[in-house]
Amino acid sequence: MEKLNIEDLNWENCSAIVNGKGSKQREVYFTTECKVWLKKYLASREDSCKALFVTDTHPTTDGYSDDQVGIKTSC
Repeated sequence: MEKLNIEDLNWENCSAIVNGKGSKQREVYFTTECKVWLKKYLASREDSCKALFVTDTHPTTDGYSDDQVGIKTSC
């Protein structure tokens, strides 16, 4: 399972690069409202995990939690 990282987001274009079927990279878009909520969500996090969405309450600093991370490709 591929992970969606914060660095995969393009805030200016409201888009993210995701790996789709056949490992093809695709750009997916999200709304300006989604951008606002993503920024609020990221500001509320108290970890240094590079994954966009984490399911573990205490992710490790290597970028992924011990139990893996949850991902979402668009809003």
